[in-house]
Amino acid sequence: MTVLYTTNLALGQPVTGTESGTWGDDVNNAVTSYLDIAISGSLALTSASFTANALTLANTNGNSSATNIGATTAQYYVLRLSSLAANVTITAPSVSKTYLVVNADATYSATIKASAQTGISVAAGERATVYYNGTDYIKVTSSVVSNLTGVLPVANGGTGVTTSTGTGNTVLSTSPTLVTPALGTPSSATLTNATGLPISTGVAGLGTGVATFLATPSSANLAAALTDETGTGANVFATSPTLVTPLLGTPTSGNLTNCTFPTLNQNTNGTAAGLSVTLAVASGGTGLTSTPANGALDIGNGSGFTRTTLSAGTGISITNASGAITVTNTSPSSGGTVTSVTGTAPVVSSGGNTPAISMAAATTSVNGYLTSTDWNTFNGKQAALVSGTNIKTVNSTTLLGSGDVSVGVTSVTGTAPVVSSGGATPAISMAAASTSANGYLTSTDWNTFNGKGSGTVTSVTGTAPVVSSGGTAPAISMAAASTSANGYLTSTDWNTFNGKQAAGSYVTVGGALGTPSSGTATNLTGLPLSTGVTGTLPVANGGTGVTSSTGSGNTVLSTSPTLVTPALGTPSSGTLTNCTFPTLNQNTTGSAGSVATTNFSIVESGGKLYFKYGATNIASLDSSGNFIALANVTAYGTP
Repeated sequence: MTVLYTTNLALGQPVTGTESGTWGDDVNNAVTSYLDIAISGSLALTSASFTANALTLANTNGNSSATNIGATTAQYYVLRLSSLAANVTITAPSVSKTYLVVNADATYSATIKASAQTGISVAAGERATVYYNGTDYIKVTSSVVSNLTGVLPVANGGTGVTTSTGTGNTVLSTSPTLVTPALGTPSSATLTNATGLPISTGVAGLGTGVATFLATPSSANLAAALTDETGTGANVFATSPTLVTPLLGTPTSGNLTNCTFPTLNQNTNGTAAGLSVTLAVASGGTGLTSTPANGALDIGNGSGFTRTTLSAGTGISITNASGAITVTNTSPSSGGTVTSVTGTAPVVSSGGNTPAISMAAATTSVNGYLTSTDWNTFNGKQAALVSGTNIKTVNSTTLLGSGDVSVGVTSVTGTAPVVSSGGATPAISMAAASTSANGYLTSTDWNTFNGKGSGTVTSVTGTAPVVSSGGTAPAISMAAASTSANGYLTSTDWNTFNGKQAAGSYVTVGGALGTPSSGTATNLTGLPLSTGVTGTLPVANGGTGVTSSTGSGNTVLSTSPTLVTPALGTPSSGTLTNCTFPTLNQNTTGSAGSVATTNFSIVESGGKLYFKYGATNIASLDSSGNFIALANVTAYGTP
């Protein structure tokens, strides 16, 4: 009784002429059951299936008694993992084999590999097809999009670019909703429906304190916004203002009818042309009487001012001039300069301070870099030959190298009834058979035996599918095999079976490919993107990296996009230099370029900002910071 087994799936192969009476059990247990698990069988693996987080699968063999399929049988097609306690490693047989690995665990990965190899990792939640390539197991398909090449163009539903910015949904050009976008500097924008623009941080070009004044238009805030104001207190308008200790200067005209005067000399000394005493520090002076030299500085000393000049330190020179001080570094540091670069073979340098660095390709006589052509040539060569492993030996002589291998006879023995005299040149003999000795049949005995009578068959039976009619003259028969009956193979069925497709991986015209173990799709066409591609196309391959979008229209890229009525949310940053604005209080109408509060407003015209109270211009501010109160201002207050 002899059953052989195939290399890859260990399917039973009963040898012709053997397995009488058990042939059906051999086929069922060693072939059919294994084909069933190899095509659609699923092996469930949990943390309890592993020892020290490792598991070795091995091909098992069925026989007439049992299938012998178990928890480490390697012939299963699907390996389904769940409830793992750590990352695990599965070592599978080093034979041509394809597995569908389903890692249903939410946390831990599984590595599948050949013995003494590194294998590939199937991440938590990933489904992958892995294949033994002759050295190790590799991943040929995955539910996770990876290893894509090229960039999917916009016309095919991609983005046409390989970078992205921000997170969240894919943005299309018409009415998208953006969440805290960084707008950069748009080339144009209309903010009619925008709200929440902060005056203090959202409007560029305003002077110091202007935004505070616009938010709270008080006299103090206006004074803080001005750069050339004089005095303090409330804002002054033209009609009947109340001035507190004003410094009038020299009025060009005035009516002092209602003024009261002190004695005119009580608070002054000297003539009207100038003061005759030194103005003390407490009165806003320096307390010094001398004219300062070029470069002199007045430096506070705790009670007044000391007039002095700067002292030059090491490597520093100071030049004092009228209204100016020049400080010069007389010992600037110097930088290094590359004057020559050389190369050590196989690296070659052209020399000098702008060298060309190169290396020749390696050949049989030249050291250098390895070309991709040579790499593929060397990589495709025979692996190292090892005596006794992939080199056979004869009489301890390796079958490798030149010359002949000699096979010499050193000794020949015989097993009864064969007798050998031994040694390298033995005499082989056999005695004649007798009633007490085994040996050869003599011609005399042959004639004796041949002349004897024959025996009698009394009964012959048959074991299915063989049938015997019984008795001393039985009729032995066997029915033809069918879908429900064991029996002999008819010539018709033989031709039918012989005409079927041989085993292997084939692509048929118009057929369903199923899950190929591997393939290169470079020259394929017609792949429907909506149904033929799974996973999320990453940014690096021209996708977006996300599976949801907001708005409608064209895909938006980060440089100079045109957005149609977007909902910007609250941008984290942005420069609105080129944007047009509605009235900045967001709830009233007005001309572009104006800022309005309840009574006050600022309007830009002719390169100036005009401050208005209602419809009346009250002051102007030019680009140099000069603030001018206009003549037609109507003042408010008590005369």
